[in-house]
Amino acid sequence: MNSTEALIDRSVFFEQQTETLQSIDDPLVFNLRFEPLRPFKTATEFIIYKSSGGRWKFNVLFEALEPEVDDVIVIQSPLHKTSSVSFRLTNHMKTFAEFNAFFTTDSAPEFVVYPKSGLLEPYGKDGTNFIVSFTPTEYGKMKMGILVIQTEEMQWTYEIRGSHPQYKIPEVQGGRLNNKLSKDIQNKINVRHGEKKNFLKQNLHATKYGSPNRKDDQRSNASPNRRQ
Repeated sequence: MNSTEALIDRSVFFEQQTETLQSIDDPLVFNLRFEPLRPFKTATEFIIYKSSGGRWKFNVLFEALEPEVDDVIVIQSPLHKTSSVSFRLTNHMKTFAEFNAFFTTDSAPEFVVYPKSGLLEPYGKDGTNFIVSFTPTEYGKMKMGILVIQTEEMQWTYEIRGSHPQYKIPEVQGGRLNNKLSKDIQNKINVRHGEKKNFLKQNLHATKYGSPNRKDDQRSNASPNRRQ
């Protein structure tokens, strides 16, 4: 049995609902259940044999699409530093299974998975340990990757998100000295700054009241000469 036949054998189930046909108009009813464990696409034949002779053949196309991700893994790492997360995974059956682990081609190159191949432990055991690492090489938006772990019959898919730790601006702490002005003093300073002085008016005022004093001094100094 090749790999495709094994996939069909484990994912396609038929159940016959009618055993005999009473007339040519009676339908022969089957229930078909398709439960794929991993994506695949293949064509096969469904053949019905009649005990008295004859057969019916139907061409069937089975296509299992890519599934939704099984989980989302978020990794944060500083620039040019490597951060890793690990998780364990077991086979869906109680037997060992060979696996391949890889990132899809559209994934960011900053992601790495280890191991890339090996044996997946059976169901009920501790599970095979997988390590996913992220090493950012530049600042920018979040990096994305799709990790696929695949056996011959089963597939697990994980969305990996890589980002930088959020930068927090340091807060300046105040010293021991209180160098802040009180509200009252600040208001007084604002009032003084708002007052405009007319220096020209002040100078004229000083000249007006200062000149008579100088004339009186001149008269008092000249009087003794006239008496002689």
